[in-house]
Amino acid sequence: MTFNVIPITLTAKALIPVGPVDPYGEIGLGAYFTRFDVTDNGATFSGSSTLGLHAGAGVNVNISPMVFIGVEGRYISANPSFGGQNIKLNDTQYAINGFKLNGFTTTLAVGYSF
Repeated sequence: MTFNVIPITLTAKALIPVGPVDPYGEIGLGAYFTRFDVTDNGATFSGSSTLGLHAGAGVNVNISPMVFIGVEGRYISANPSFGGQNIKLNDTQYAINGFKLNGFTTTLAVGYSF
């Protein structure tokens, strides 16, 4: 069984430059395109998309005037739905009424500024 998500997000960031360190906060929204494959019964449920919100904070450290490294934490809230479909796994029927993509992500970054 696999569950794939392709996010397309738009984020607003408020950056506070403090010398070589730049902390920031962010908030935004996203469109999340999901695909759910169940290999045990040969079913594929796809095409579900949902809108979601996210908020987070991070910090960038300038290692040169044009290059930085950073770390970011973000909370995502989105609920895609595969409404009313059933799957069979290990001789047990399950109803698929939706999934929650709610949770935290952490990102490490190397960036170039101009």
